Amino acid sequence: MKSISIHEMSWVDFKEMQEKTRLVIIPTGAVEVYGPHLPLGTDTLVAIKLAQAVADQTGAIVGPPLWAGQSNALADFPGTLTIKAESFKAYLRDIVAGFIKWGMRDFLFINSHLGNVPIIEQ
Repeated sequence: MKSISIHEMSWVDFKEMQEKTRLVIIPTGAVEVYGPHLPLGTDTLVAIKLAQAVADQTGAIVGPPLWAGQSNALADFPGTLTIKAESFKAYLRDIVAGFIKWGMRDFLFINSHLGNVPIIEQ
C-alpha cells in the first residue's frame, strides 16, 4: 500500500484512513549543516522517507514532518535553525493532541536527529 501524508490528504481521505488505523507516524529531523555536499534538511528528508516506508507496510498515517529541531551545537553554521526544547516539546504535544481529537491512539516518532531524542522521550 502506498502511503500518503496528512498534508496530501483531503478530509475525506483522512476519514477513510481514520476508519482503518489508529497509528500516526511523525517524522522529525533538523535543518542544519552537514557539510558542503548535503542539503540543510537532510535529517528531516531521511525521517520522512523512513516514515513513508513504514506506513507503506503498516497502513499508518504519516503526520506532518517537524522540519527544524534542537540544533544548538551547530547554531553557528550558516543556515542552521534551532528550536528551543520547550517549544519543540509543546509543538509535538499539540500535534499529538490534534490527532487524539480525531481518534488516533498510537504514535511512532521517526527521528533522525540526535538533538531531538531527549525532547521526544519526555
